[in-house]
Amino acid sequence: MSRSRGNGTLTLELLRSCLHYDPATGIFIWLIDGRSQTPKGSVAGADTGHGYRKIGVAGRRYYAHRLAWFYVYGVWPPDDTDHINGNPSDNRIANLRLATRSQNNWNTSSRRSTKPLSSVFKGVCAHKKSKKNPWHAQITVHDKNINLGYHPTEESARDAYMAAVTKYYGEYGRIADAQEARINRSGETGKSPEMEAFLKGRKAKAAGDDAGEARA
Repeated sequence: MSRSRGNGTLTLELLRSCLHYDPATGIFIWLIDGRSQTPKGSVAGADTGHGYRKIGVAGRRYYAHRLAWFYVYGVWPPDDTDHINGNPSDNRIANLRLATRSQNNWNTSSRRSTKPLSSVFKGVCAHKKSKKNPWHAQITVHDKNINLGYHPTEESARDAYMAAVTKYYGEYGRIADAQEARINRSGETGKSPEMEAFLKGRKAKAAGDDAGEARA
């Protein structure tokens, strides 16, 4: 069976015949052979560059998190699918939930910036005109900006934003913490821990196979 078979309409039967999805790791594995770079048994899909993963099947490319929802529940998400922990590469089914576009946006991570006067915390920005309270916090709710005041430190402005997140966004709000700030300031990116562990295991197995062939 060819991976490109189909006219863009992907059925559950076709999906499950082409791919195996592990809900505990969020990883899709090819059940059929395709191009030489992605044979049967290999991890399906490619990183989009923003942490999300896309998989080409039945003549179209699909986001892996939407395929995961379809694979498990048999229906396509009616709107957005949100990654609960904010990591778009973590496609475990326990990390996915239905959301509106607004709710999905509420759960985005803090921005990455290398500018000295830019905050790594979402909802916080530098206010150059005030030396006493140089950090401004605000939150956007249904396309309306709500002023959360000016604050003496970046952390106090973050705290004001965090309180507003809890008030307005509820369970869909993303709370920026010190770990996330460190990652954003350094510009690090990464795969989900499950994907890293899986790829590490595959690499170790391949190394062991190569060693065995060399001894033979």
